[in-house]
Order: sequence, then structure tokens, then C-alpha cells
Amino acid sequence: MFVNKKYTVQIEVITPIHVGASSEKHYIKDLDFFYDKKSHKVIFFNHNNLINSAYSNAYINHLINADYQAIKNIVTRDNTFEGKRIKLYNDPGSNIKANIRNGLTGKPIIPGSSIKGAIRSVLFNHLRERNERTNEAVFGSLNNGNDFMRFIRISDAQFENIDIVTAKIFNLYQNQGEWQSGWKHERVGGTNRTFATNGFTTSFEVIAIGETTTFEVMLSDVLFDLFHNLKNNRLHNHNKKSQILHNNITTLFRVINKYTHKFIIKEISFFREFNQAENSERIIDNLQEYLLPLIDNSENPKSCLLRLASGSGFHSITGDWQRNDHISTISNPLNGKRYKSRRLVFFYNENDELELLPMGYVLLKLKEK
Repeated sequence: MFVNKKYTVQIEVITPIHVGASSEKHYIKDLDFFYDKKSHKVIFFNHNNLINSAYSNAYINHLINADYQAIKNIVTRDNTFEGKRIKLYNDPGSNIKANIRNGLTGKPIIPGSSIKGAIRSVLFNHLRERNERTNEAVFGSLNNGNDFMRFIRISDAQFENIDIVTAKIFNLYQNQGEWQSGWKHERVGGTNRTFATNGFTTSFEVIAIGETTTFEVMLSDVLFDLFHNLKNNRLHNHNKKSQILHNNITTLFRVINKYTHKFIIKEISFFREFNQAENSERIIDNLQEYLLPLIDNSENPKSCLLRLASGSGFHSITGDWQRNDHISTISNPLNGKRYKSRRLVFFYNENDELELLPMGYVLLKLKEK
């Protein structure tokens, strides 16, 4: 008897994915990289070559004295000290937030916990009954051993390549008593309708659009049944939970697609309602013409579109059940908060046209044997 039904799932990055590493691993300008304005490239330093070169003592002294400009001068004099070069239209600023990596291979990953967390949010929306507001009410208790998510196990997804992107905050502000949209250019205030590639931007190391790999999903239907049938251990909302575990993984795909479709429609309505910011229409176009068509709304979908990781936003990470739209929190705050900002990555395509995309969308497909 097999305890788990095991599926190999292909994951494709649709919009840039960033899963944050600890802050001490972030890349520091003139210590880990510099930006070449002529070529529009971020050039990383090869620290191994530096430490094993004739400049090693000088390099160490510069590190101790935090003389990063001196380190940059060494690197720019000898390209053997240069590492990866990555195209980036704009200066990334003082640091680049690093993506988490596999500690053994050094390759970028989306941890299984991040994928599982995103699925948990979707399932919270799907499984909850009216007036249920807590994880314990919907899923069960970890302390009691009946948390539904323990019957779903997901491995890490390891990728080969990384990219660098810069993100800008789309924000709402009050103009003559009315809420309007703009782009945030300063930490405090500084929001106006004009888009600019500088001013309060954040640069991320990401898993790039188009990157693919596989990971494993294990559904423990047998353990679920055994646990449910134990005396005094009847599981809440058993039928819905049972369908997810017992049916083919396409049932889970269908639940995710239904959720994501509704979510994107709400986001389109948000950007249409607050469309005063420059390039708002471009955002709407990409949501409507690029993301929505990727969703397979059939009864037996072969893929699903899931959002996860950095930039997902409040509505996504909570399961998006508190309101029927993403607009009403502006005039009627939820727990005192309006949730009025969105983080969007920007870049210029091969036709030199500005692209603006939300972060964090991946396409999952069952890998054919």
C-alpha cells in the first residue's frame, strides 16, 4: 500500500519570482557588484578570484576598512575579477535583494514551503465555511495533528539561472479629497501620476520569466482516511478535503485556477477604477491579455496558474476572502488598512516598449511520463 500519491510537476516562471534570502546575503554595490551605465549591465565581482590573486591582501584590507570603491577599482582594472553580467535598464541602487539558494548546490530555488504556503491560501478560500476566519477553524490544529496541510507535501523547485529586475510601487493617494493612483518616488509622500525609472525603486535577484524545472507533490490520501476514521477524529469539511486528496491532482489544479481567475479579475477592476497613473493601461493589458489566457478553466485542467512569493500582496497571501473586490477597502478600510499599493517590475522589451508586470506568477503542469 502506497502512503502517498506522488506527482512530478513542471513549474514555469510567468512573471519574475523572488523568494527572499536573509539580509546579510543581499548584494552590496561596489562590494558585490557595480553598474555599467554604458552597457546597462550589472557586473558581479568574482570574490574567489580576488581572494586567490596577487591583490588578496589589498582586497582583505579594503574589506576591513569598508573601502568598497577601492575594491571596485581593482575589479574594473582586470576583468578576470568579474563574474556574471546581467542586463538591467536602470541603476539598481545601493543593493540587490538576493533570492534564496540551495545550500549545497548554490542554485536558486523556490522552497517547497513557499509553494505550499501559496496553495494553503487558495485552499483556505476554497474550504472555509461562512463565519470561519482562522486557520485552525478551516484546516484543523497542528497541536491535535489534524491540520489538513500535513497531508500535502511539496519539495523544493531548483532552477539554473537568475536575473535582476527592478520594481516600482503603484500607489493611491488623495488628490482634492479623491483617491487617485500614482507612482511612489519617495519613501514618505512623493507619489504622483508620472512614471519614472528612478526614485524609490527596489532591485531583486529573481528567477526569470521562462525558466522551468520540476518538483514533487505528494498527496497522502491513505493517511487522511486512516486519520479521519479514528475514533473521535472526524475531520472538518471532510468531503471537500477528500476530493482534493483522492482525485487526480487536476482537482487541485481546478481549485487553484478558479481562485486565480477571480483574483486577476479583481485586480483588473482595481486598476481600471484607479487608472490615473501613467501606464495604467499597460498594466491592465498585461493582466488581461498575458495572464488570464494562461488559466485553463476546464473541469480537468492540464495546468494551473498560481501566485506566490515576494510581491504577492495582502489579498493573495490571505486567501482573498474578506471582500468581494479589491476596491472597497479604499473607502471602507479593512482592520484600519486600505491595501492601496501594488509592486510591479518594469523593463523594456525587444521593441523598447515599457512592460509592467506583477511579481510571482508560475504555471504548474503535470509532467508527462
